[in-house]
Amino acid sequence: MISYVRQAGRTAARTLDFQGTADRREFAAYILLSQIPVAIFSLGSSWADPAPTIRGIMLAVQIAVALPLFALCIRRLHDFGQSGWWSLPLLTLIARTLLMELVGFAAGWSVRSAIETVLSYMDWLLTVPAVLCFLAMALWPARPKIETAGADRSAPAA
Repeated sequence: MISYVRQAGRTAARTLDFQGTADRREFAAYILLSQIPVAIFSLGSSWADPAPTIRGIMLAVQIAVALPLFALCIRRLHDFGQSGWWSLPLLTLIARTLLMELVGFAAGWSVRSAIETVLSYMDWLLTVPAVLCFLAMALWPARPKIETAGADRSAPAA
């Protein structure tokens, strides 16, 4: 369990690092552990009509959890040899959800509802590619690492 917490911490520390790779273990650890604070605040605020302060804290937690996800998705795609652009449908849906939460918090439910009515068609277009992208990131193995020239391991050291 501690190694998963370290992996999630490393992911959070690399929030703005879009270079390199992220293996399946790092991806799974962050996805699972990042949902714990979201679930705690969600359960705590669902029992009653949440005050604006609690809704604001919940929005801040969701944004804090989602920010490292953008770089993590791109690094995970790099791990199995794909361009980070393949994560665009998934990241678009995440950004759209966060923006709608922000609009609902700032302008109220009626404004959010009107905007979501228009954007609901975008959800249908992006959901299938986003789910496929997520499944690929969760399940696809890493591409094999290639030894660099000059690193001949067969010859004994002199």
